[in-house]
Amino acid sequence: MTERTFVAALNQARADWAETNDRVGRHEDEVAMAAQAANIIIGCRADSDLIAEATANERRTVRNWLQAKRDRDAAQAAISAAVAAQYAEYGEVDA
Repeated sequence: MTERTFVAALNQARADWAETNDRVGRHEDEVAMAAQAANIIIGCRADSDLIAEATANERRTVRNWLQAKRDRDAAQAAISAAVAAQYAEYGEVDA
């Protein structure tokens, strides 16, 4: 891997991580809002269809948040792999 290829791969991996980290934050906010909405709906003793919809929405937002966290972990692994490849080739990393 040339130095230019390494820098490009590392920069792309860092950009991917930043984007997925932003997604994790947005999904965390969505989970909090969905949980709050479900609690309000349940607390108001709404009909069972509305309660089911609110809890399904809460589960969906949690799944999206977990997927975003997995994507962020994969992006972090790509950064580590790029650095490890550079280290294996040159014995040092100037990142």
